[in-house]
Amino acid sequence: MLDKRQRFLSPPPTNFGSQVTYTRNGEAWEIWDGQLDSLPSAEYYRELPKTQEVSVYQGSLIGMPGDWIVMVGYRLSGGVLVFNGLEPIYVTVVAVPQ
Repeated sequence: MLDKRQRFLSPPPTNFGSQVTYTRNGEAWEIWDGQLDSLPSAEYYRELPKTQEVSVYQGSLIGMPGDWIVMVGYRLSGGVLVFNGLEPIYVTVVAVPQ
């Protein structure tokens, strides 16, 4: 059973071409230090529904080619982190010559 004080987290997409990892903090993406305790809430829900549609990224991907791993999850009020780490979403962004 879900507690009513969950935070929805978007753990970062990882670009294989670099060692930089990002996390979403509200509407902004920022560099993440890799510490689970420092993950900010991308969105706050008083209570999570049975299913939740999540927008991972909106905007231009120009200048961001590469392979990305996207993970999403939530943290229960007791601190337990539930996320898709065993089944991440793989995305490839291809640079198109202009």
